[in-house]
Amino acid sequence: MGRWSLWLGLVVCAGCARSDAEWVQSLESPDAFTRLEAALALSERPEQVDAVLPELFTGAQSDVARERQAARQAVRELAVRAPRALLDYRLGPGNPFPVVRNLTRQALRQAGTPAVLPLVEALERAAPEEAAELRECLVALACDDSAALTALADLLPAPTTAARQALVAAALREVGSAAAAHVERLGARIDAAALGLDLERLRATRRATKPKDGERERGP
Repeated sequence: MGRWSLWLGLVVCAGCARSDAEWVQSLESPDAFTRLEAALALSERPEQVDAVLPELFTGAQSDVARERQAARQAVRELAVRAPRALLDYRLGPGNPFPVVRNLTRQALRQAGTPAVLPLVEALERAAPEEAAELRECLVALACDDSAALTALADLLPAPTTAARQALVAAALREVGSAAAAHVERLGARIDAAALGLDLERLRATRRATKPKDGERERGP
């Protein structure tokens, strides 16, 4: 049995083979393989998300393809289950690393509706350079996923703050024609003119989104 097969079996049986406390202890192991094994086993525990993210991002750079793929898949799943934790880690001190930025952006873009409000909240506190990157992620998500676009537009009406309304409106302008129907749907619930959401201009705006360099995963 190869190392990968043995490791996969251990992770699948994590609930019966080892306790959470034992896996947490393994996060402190000097062996990178053991730390990644523990991070994957704990990644579905909400209370352990903050502890496992550093090891998952390290594992995402592994030279072993299956380890790398498993770590990246765990990050993608966390973008759906715990997007705020992922964004907090991305915006935390000491995280300018390309793998963190690229994988976070890619995972959130694929996360659908659960990532919309956390992305908007993160934009409200992000530094300018980080805000530009997160805004691009939010716009791409809304372009790719109609349910996410609906969730984004539904943040416009009161009691949303004026600052959040302006942020959401700016994103919808970048989305372009796909956002027009939502602005029309909201009707009198928003002041579209004051928000710069001109229906004719939106309808005339076309946006094509493509993956950025660095968003494609390394191959096996």
